[in-house]
Amino acid sequence: MASSSSTPSTSSSIKLLPSATDMTVSMRKRFVALLRKAHIKDTDPDAVALINYLLPIIKTKRDYENALGSEEAAENFCTKHKLPMEQHQIFLSMQTAKDIFTPNPILDGILTFIFLLQIILVTYEMFSRHLGVLFLILCLLIDAVVYRVKYVSTVIGNWLSINLHKYGYVDAPPLAGKIQMKKWQEQSWQFFVHVTMTMIEFVILYEEEWWRDTTTVWVPHPFEQRGRFRTDLQILYITQLAIWIYTCFIHRFIDERRKDYFVMYTHHIVTIALVGVSWAVGYMRIGLLVLWIHDVSDIFVDLLKMVNYLKLEGPKGFFGVEIAYVSCVLSWLYWRLYQYPFRVIHASLVVPFTLLLKTPRIPIRIPYLDLEYFPADLPYHFESNVLLLLLLGMHIYWFHLFLMIGYRILTESTREASRQEYEGDSDEEAEDDTVKQLPSKESTSSSSSNSRARRNTEDNNEISTTTTNTTRQRRK
Repeated sequence: MASSSSTPSTSSSIKLLPSATDMTVSMRKRFVALLRKAHIKDTDPDAVALINYLLPIIKTKRDYENALGSEEAAENFCTKHKLPMEQHQIFLSMQTAKDIFTPNPILDGILTFIFLLQIILVTYEMFSRHLGVLFLILCLLIDAVVYRVKYVSTVIGNWLSINLHKYGYVDAPPLAGKIQMKKWQEQSWQFFVHVTMTMIEFVILYEEEWWRDTTTVWVPHPFEQRGRFRTDLQILYITQLAIWIYTCFIHRFIDERRKDYFVMYTHHIVTIALVGVSWAVGYMRIGLLVLWIHDVSDIFVDLLKMVNYLKLEGPKGFFGVEIAYVSCVLSWLYWRLYQYPFRVIHASLVVPFTLLLKTPRIPIRIPYLDLEYFPADLPYHFESNVLLLLLLGMHIYWFHLFLMIGYRILTESTREASRQEYEGDSDEEAEDDTVKQLPSKESTSSSSSNSRARRNTEDNNEISTTTTNTTRQRRK
């Protein structure tokens, strides 16, 4: 004799028992939220039957993660419990919707307001210095270069995808899907920008003493440096400002939302503020050191993501992802967590006080703190260093994510590690997967009616017994 808690049924008459515990009620709310996130009505008969079947099985958070933690886990759960096709598809859609990141609208609105204000201020400053036309031309040129790099990366990506599968390095063409190809394109143009900027910055730093002797970034005084900067440094700075505004615009209005959406958004806004202020008041030498460290370390992050998209992991893929991961972690440690705090922040925060503070100064009281700050005749010096320290905090946060990825690489697959800890599922990707997994409305209704008719014909005795048991439970 079958029971509704041991065999998944499509009967919509099964209801949650009044004696359910608080944990069961909480779990039911989770399931209903996932259904709505996956754009599935919680009144759908198959969805109702699936939830009532899941409640006696998934009772704790661990059960929840084991069943819905990943695509593989969801597939295994469906196979183990022999869910009907309709419920199988709904369950996979729930898993896909589980990791969709929905940003807080208030925080998102505040950051967007700050970003738009930055665009206005930068544009005004550019036109006030008769550089507005050059700035706009650079923005258009960047967009054209990005478009061309995306096109070339699509050709290269298709070739790599086909040949890696052809020669047995991967089980299936890794970039065959639309979403994966889009990720590859986005990472390709960022890789191109980081490599190009790194090469230009290296040439300038090789010809100057600013990296080898950080005291030279403040000598002579930045007021005296203004108007005497190298032409290539000024063009590089304006280009970097245009690139970061373009990147932030893409991140906010075009790219998919991922788990680190707000961290990246804050990072872009902070970087625009630092580049804009250092360009406006003449801190371009120390600013170049900051740009150099970020660009050179970002190359390894780009390579890690691109190799990961190609699925070159394990012996079959010559441990490509694993090698890229180790290289990325080591470069992050050296550049972001060693050179950045001990060379750049030290040069920005400590060196000016040893060089430029030999004359009497007027103290400035820091609001809300019983402290006095003695500026070295450097406008926005305190604010700039606060932003630099904020970037350092983000570097530590991302390093923690890298370590979590390493842990998951040892316990799970490499690609699942990056998906869970860094990228997550985007709203666009999840919606695309949901469309693939769910049949159309007509096919769903027809398949559901056919399956019900077939089960009604084959399992009359079982349904009768189930109905009798349900009636007895209600009377109790």
